[in-house]
Amino acid sequence: MKIDIVILSNTINDSVWKINSDCINSLLDSESHSLFGSILIIETNTQAAYNYPSAVKVIKPSLPFNFNKFLNIGINSSNSEFVALCNNDLIFKRSWFSEILKVKLSNPKIKSFAPIDYDYWGTTKDRYPCTSEFYLGYNIRTEIPGWCIVVERNLFEKIGMLDEKFDFYYSDNDYSMLLYKNQIKHALCTKSQVKHLGSKNSTELGINHNIIKKSKKEQELNKLPKYLQNSDNAWILENPKMLEGYIKFHTKWGSESSIRFRKKLLARSKIFKNIICRLLFSAPINYLLSFPLRRVILK
Repeated sequence: MKIDIVILSNTINDSVWKINSDCINSLLDSESHSLFGSILIIETNTQAAYNYPSAVKVIKPSLPFNFNKFLNIGINSSNSEFVALCNNDLIFKRSWFSEILKVKLSNPKIKSFAPIDYDYWGTTKDRYPCTSEFYLGYNIRTEIPGWCIVVERNLFEKIGMLDEKFDFYYSDNDYSMLLYKNQIKHALCTKSQVKHLGSKNSTELGINHNIIKKSKKEQELNKLPKYLQNSDNAWILENPKMLEGYIKFHTKWGSESSIRFRKKLLARSKIFKNIICRLLFSAPINYLLSFPLRRVILK
């Protein structure tokens, strides 16, 4: 079994190229090259002219950056049994994919995986001790870290390609919900390890983090549900792109409270769980339960 590697980057200077190179070199040192199919960099900067090892192919879409669209380009440009969807600011540790394969071979029903970074606050050893080879779950920034997801390719036959409405923010949340709706297991693998450098990737990918100031747009945000403005989610309002992702996500899947309620209902189900989950998160139900945000958008 082989894996294709899809890495997103916006190589705007030598510093970013160095990050890319460190990522690629650690990848090539981490496993036998016989395990690798295609190694692809999906490059936002069409003018970039940097050199990489011969095993690496650089694809430069003549399109504005879109996180899921660019990942889909990588997925469709490769054909191995597995594909890793990666940020460029990763350091791969030895045998990271071999350890995922061990989990897969022992647990054939798992189709989505992530390596762990024990230096990251969400995946510390006290939370995910290595006494267990893997932990199942759908939580963002813990079981599903956005910087590296390993997917068995036939998974896309069930969930479809990544939703290109999500150009950056909430793309991980949407992937998590697609897995959950279809009751496809995802595993965080403790013996498969990477180092995520963090905090640089969105800038390198060309994301603009403009903060909203007092403006007409900000006044319009006051129409959003009070639970968003007055809860721990209030930080979302500080970033217009983050807010845009939030609205896209909840107009697709329903309000926060409705998602929690439906998951509680499903947890009580003893039979026909897959069918019930697909019904509870079907497009018509999601549409009805997205009314609090949809009402704001339609005004």
